[in-house]
Amino acid sequence: MKTKLTTAIGLRKRFRLATAGLLVLSSPLALSSSHSTATAQTVNENGSSPTAAADTKTTPIASMHEPTTLAVVKIDLASVDPTQIAQWAEKVSGKKSLPPALVMLVDGFVNSLRNASVKDLSITMSTADLMQGTPAVIARTDNPAILNGMLAMLWQQAFPDRPLTLKLVDGVAFFGSAETVQRLTSETNRGSDRFALLQSHPLLDHQIMLSLPEEARRDLAAVWPDRMPAASPVQFSPRQMASDLESVQIGFRLPPQPGLDFSVQAVDAAAAGRIETITKAAIKSASPYLDRVTIESNGPAIRISISSEDLEALISQGIGIAIARQK
Repeated sequence: MKTKLTTAIGLRKRFRLATAGLLVLSSPLALSSSHSTATAQTVNENGSSPTAAADTKTTPIASMHEPTTLAVVKIDLASVDPTQIAQWAEKVSGKKSLPPALVMLVDGFVNSLRNASVKDLSITMSTADLMQGTPAVIARTDNPAILNGMLAMLWQQAFPDRPLTLKLVDGVAFFGSAETVQRLTSETNRGSDRFALLQSHPLLDHQIMLSLPEEARRDLAAVWPDRMPAASPVQFSPRQMASDLESVQIGFRLPPQPGLDFSVQAVDAAAAGRIETITKAAIKSASPYLDRVTIESNGPAIRISISSEDLEALISQGIGIAIARQK
């Protein structure tokens, strides 16, 4: 009974999101920032109407991440093909796992972003935004009105009580809550060497980057426990981990040729050794299917990878286990 209730709730959430997406794609109001109550307020640096700056191709988005940035997800839209993803999922699972209407919806959404000249976009979260839980979207675009309208509809569904705005700086669009956008575009806050470095060494098509600001690492080291609960399958010191870990970069490639790669940066080689030991123990305890994972260390850096063939086999096995448990 509990499982059915959880499934029903999940379906309702997906239905609301799909409805919002359909509104974005079908309503001409969503393509104009001046005719929709859900559309963000758009302003340029000089307060004029939003128009892309001449140097949109030269402004490094990495430099726009503020020093308190905690996580960034960077999506390369050119390598996203919802139709091929659905076909791959059907092949792996042996049945239609994604509704055709949903595939068409996502495909239309991605194509609309491409039509707005958005090649890639970043979703960013800073420590200052954790309490309100509102991320920001950063993207280069030649058509901010289209980007604004599409994102505003989704934002209203996810954060109906949070004011939002879109601001252009040197041809880069910042979209999110008014407070976050103001902070991100402030001259005193702009620039984070941590994320500029991470994004200069991409692993695969898409990136997830986690990097704790120094102050946050010190705070965690002060409050996290010195050991895990006795029932934990892997024993280590969370406090030591907070001090050892500098950043995590996850690269992934979507089907039909899925890929997954991790790059972990520790504060020094000794810290990397401790993290490698914990990682191997966690992988061993998680699943016997993870023996295909390769772990390599080089000084303070750790590389964790798995081949496309092994990843596909691992996903297929995982889907099979999930289906068997539902029966």
